[in-house]
Amino acid sequence: MIDFIINPKSRSGAAYGIWEKTKRLLDERGAEYRFHQTEYAGHAMKIAQELTWEEDGGQKGRTLVVVGGDGTVNEVLNGIDRESNVTLGYLPTGSGNDFARSMGMISDLDHSLEQAVEKILHPSRYRILDYGVVETGMGEDRSSRRFMVSSGIGFDAAVCHNLLHSTAKKILNKIHLTKLCYIAIGLKQIILTKPVDGVLKLEDGRTIPLKKTAFLSAHIHPYEGGGFCFAPGADYEDGRLDICVVADTGRIHMVPVLLSALWGKHTHMAGVKMYRCRGATICLDEPKPVHADGESCGIQREMTVTCIPKGIKVIV
Repeated sequence: MIDFIINPKSRSGAAYGIWEKTKRLLDERGAEYRFHQTEYAGHAMKIAQELTWEEDGGQKGRTLVVVGGDGTVNEVLNGIDRESNVTLGYLPTGSGNDFARSMGMISDLDHSLEQAVEKILHPSRYRILDYGVVETGMGEDRSSRRFMVSSGIGFDAAVCHNLLHSTAKKILNKIHLTKLCYIAIGLKQIILTKPVDGVLKLEDGRTIPLKKTAFLSAHIHPYEGGGFCFAPGADYEDGRLDICVVADTGRIHMVPVLLSALWGKHTHMAGVKMYRCRGATICLDEPKPVHADGESCGIQREMTVTCIPKGIKVIV
């Protein structure tokens, strides 16, 4: 039995049409499946949790297939219990699709949907991927969230927060110009962003001062924000995070850094530092937005990120 978790609102509703075509292909092949459509933010997490705690799920295992974007993948990842018994499949229908981009998965489902469905029904290749955990808050307010792709604090998270409530994104999604929305909101946040000092503490004992920091992102996969390759060396199977810090640079210099990051060519530019570690804690002098796979984790002064090695089995 395969369980499909569908976000029908993904890519401004385009996911629903893709799911209808997928359902026809499944029926033609006599596939044994169930489907569950999300109805509100956080619903995919609840569905995944319920499915992976069903009585036979812990014994026989579950295959969960996400039909949605990076945010839906994030919710499902956070809902999964007993990860060793869960296999994750993915039909990417989001606007960013950074996870699919990193994994080399089919993204043009309008033309390759049949091939993608065959891969789900008759998988021949799997990978056991790392994922990350971000922890924020103090004491009773301490909370954690898993991330499949990346987590960040500062400018990149502010862009994500803005995109979550962007009417323009919904409009541009429909005409396949989502990248323009990312760029426009990015330029807006460059103007609004206020660099902040702080400290980065790596798990190996190194303590790195952060001066006039625009943002810090921690990566399992190279991309975030719909194709910005902030961590070109990130390896989703090495048990480590790649951390990108953009600091001690002015607003004007942020533009060429971000443009270069589209091709992963920013890593040697002034103000950019890269670190590789199993975990790290970031402490800032002022609270800044935090995200996990583009989903909001609130406004925080401190966050801890950790890599969970070989944590989730994925059909590729």
